[in-house]
Amino acid sequence: MTERQPSAVPMASPAVRRVRFLAAQAATLGTTTAWVLIPASTIFLERYGSGALPVTYIGAAVAGAVASAALSHATRRRPLVDVAVMVLAVLAAALLGSWWVIWQFDAEWVSIGLMVLVPILVPVGFVFVVGQAGMLLDVRELKARYGRVIAGFALGFVTGGLAGPALLAVLGSSEHLLAAAGAAAAGFLLLVVVTRRTFSAELSVVEAGAGGDGVVPRATTRSLLRNRYVVLILAFQMLSAVESQWLDFLVFDRASTRYTDSEELATFISRFTAIAYGADIIFLLVASGLLLRRFGLRYGLTANSVVVLTLVATLLVASALHGAGATIVFVLVVAARVSDLVLSDGTSRTSLGAAYQALSVSQRLTVQASIEGLAVPVAIGCSGVALLALRATVGTHGSVLPILTSVVVLAWVCVAVALARGYRVNLLVNLRHRTLDVAAITLDDPGTLAAIDRLIDSDEPRDVRLGLDTLAAAGRPDLADRLLVLTVDPRAAVRADALVRLARLDPARASIAARRDATSG
Repeated sequence: MTERQPSAVPMASPAVRRVRFLAAQAATLGTTTAWVLIPASTIFLERYGSGALPVTYIGAAVAGAVASAALSHATRRRPLVDVAVMVLAVLAAALLGSWWVIWQFDAEWVSIGLMVLVPILVPVGFVFVVGQAGMLLDVRELKARYGRVIAGFALGFVTGGLAGPALLAVLGSSEHLLAAAGAAAAGFLLLVVVTRRTFSAELSVVEAGAGGDGVVPRATTRSLLRNRYVVLILAFQMLSAVESQWLDFLVFDRASTRYTDSEELATFISRFTAIAYGADIIFLLVASGLLLRRFGLRYGLTANSVVVLTLVATLLVASALHGAGATIVFVLVVAARVSDLVLSDGTSRTSLGAAYQALSVSQRLTVQASIEGLAVPVAIGCSGVALLALRATVGTHGSVLPILTSVVVLAWVCVAVALARGYRVNLLVNLRHRTLDVAAITLDDPGTLAAIDRLIDSDEPRDVRLGLDTLAAAGRPDLADRLLVLTVDPRAAVRADALVRLARLDPARASIAARRDATSG
């Protein structure tokens, strides 16, 4: 008898394996967030009402700025994963402690701190996940597979939302979900530890700071604010943060009015989160990448604001016809928030990553740190101050807040259009001044590719060379076809450069082009 050979089991590629680790981390982050949000918002709204929510936004703004500064300080001295382990250990202990205090002492005031935690939990968690992604994946792998990591977070959030009502039925009280959140945070911690041990070489790096160590000094915030393109990115992010907080407030404000029973309110919040992130998963996996590749950066930057503006305008019409408390108005409020969340993950976030690509490396680091760490928390805080002012004057239950939201979203649309236009100009300027690394530029966006085509069609031979260098670094499959066209260019320097490049890619076609050139000469 012949010995049966073991069947070969196909091994996942290194990039796929690494994405699985990151997606699993993101999933536990999503579950943790859902199981904090449901009990925290239920207890808070029942005890303090929706009118106190703006105070938590202001608290979240302060906490977010402090957390960003602390993380930036810590990651300059320790590897990111070491910082993540410490933070997640504290988070798990804090959630379990919150559960114990509320359960044993009926300390509903703890929900205030939890509501402050919710808005910063996701960005801080993604600092750890995205930071590891930057170390484990190259630029093209990150661009191609990052949607799966986001989908992992959404899947975790949906799982938490769907499991929420079932757990509430078993546990009997909403605060017990905090114990489950602490366990999920511990799972996140465990996954980070396992990832660190699996990829210890890549994840042991400490971020280098600017200064006398050979790193190009970063531009100052003041100098960057003179750059119109940077100001547009700043305005885009701040307007997006304000409208998201206001839509979030509208959902909870209207829900707390409709559902006076704590179990009904907790059930609504669970279902709302499940629906929102379920739609998020479907959009990310089915339509997001396809639409971004088909319609490019302009679509990615404007889709979110245009859709939200349409829904808010419809909401205002319905409110005028049926009254602010009508069911159709509530449904439109929920639809606007769900659309904002889905399109933020599926279009805006990815497109903003591409928009940052048009900045030089030294600018990019400062702009991202300033906007994500300071400007967005400031915008969240301003949204809370504005809500408090509205409650003290005209109130938030009528149409005034939706009208103000529509004004903010309209401004966001205008900024998004201007940012999409400025991207191509800024990219070309920085490419020509050699302040961008061509190897780090991805050309799967039609707007970026159009900018490179402008270089290749330029009258300046150095621009043509720069465009070809960028296409070569990006590994474009159509580079040989473009080079073949340039072999008949009237400029001798361009023809010669094209022939040399084509000879390296496709010697047979280069030989034909060279013979044709010699014959015509």
